[in-house]
Amino acid sequence: MGRREPLRFEEREIISRELSQGHKARYIGRLLGRHHSTIYDEIDRNGGATSYRAVDAQRRAEENRGAGSSLYIDRTTNTSMLRLRVPSRKSSTAPESPSCNAALRA
Repeated sequence: MGRREPLRFEEREIISRELSQGHKARYIGRLLGRHHSTIYDEIDRNGGATSYRAVDAQRRAEENRGAGSSLYIDRTTNTSMLRLRVPSRKSSTAPESPSCNAALRA
């Protein structure tokens, strides 16, 4: 139970399914090999036991983590695909910025 990496989408789906069957966070934690407080925190952060949804929880986690890959679920075929998000490359030292122009003139 010493894992500290973020919950994966598959784990969030298990949390959602087990909550809908009436299981508690301690049971789900044992099932996933995670500490029960990790499960409690995940559930509380994402609407509580009655309104927890794995897709919404994954989206929020990705937004909080920043750019990277995201899981896209195609509802028509019920398959998941990995979609990469490329962060914009804005630089404060772009040639058009005044600080860069001043440095070039000096």
